[in-house]
Amino acid sequence: MTLNAIRDDDINAAAHVLNIYDEVSDICDGIIKKIMIENTNAIPKDLVALILLLRYFKRVNAHLKNVCSAVINPFHRIGYKPKKKHMVKINKLSDPDEPLE
Repeated sequence: MTLNAIRDDDINAAAHVLNIYDEVSDICDGIIKKIMIENTNAIPKDLVALILLLRYFKRVNAHLKNVCSAVINPFHRIGYKPKKKHMVKINKLSDPDEPLE
């Protein structure tokens, strides 16, 4: 989705990535909490590896969000608010309640 947003300068795809960022982050946090609570008999090094993997997913998710933000507010406009025409498109075309695909 991020690749399409950048390649095609697709504000819809970029807005979708920005909207699902928190959901992906929350899913990773939920899995980490579940692992820590329910796996008391698991091998610690396996748990650490799995938790680190989930943390890396969260980090990649944050980087993808930053990349997509460049579509909505291009680099040469950093420090300025997104243009109003982009904000209208984002508000109309993105649905923050849409579940992950």
